[in-house]
Amino acid sequence: MSAAAATGKYSVIDLLVWGADLPIDESGYPPEVKDAIAQHRRRWSTYRSRRLRPAQSSELEMVYLAQVRYERRLVAVAKDGRAAPLARDYVGRLQPCYES
Repeated sequence: MSAAAATGKYSVIDLLVWGADLPIDESGYPPEVKDAIAQHRRRWSTYRSRRLRPAQSSELEMVYLAQVRYERRLVAVAKDGRAAPLARDYVGRLQPCYES
């Protein structure tokens, strides 16, 4: 069991893998890591998808939200400001997975 799991807190790895909206305790990280986390969170929060939202609430909206979250994670880890179109294209090629 990891220290993060034992304390119920997320780690920086969780933030990078699952999303910058996860709360983490940054107090133990050196200043340069805290700065990198802040930049990552800034890219995460300022990203706006150009993907069209479904008109009605449905399963398609759930797929849309997952796609936007995937795009946001990819853009947040990229330092290149040109990552957004690449992220949209990559996520657009993914096939939704579901249990039948």
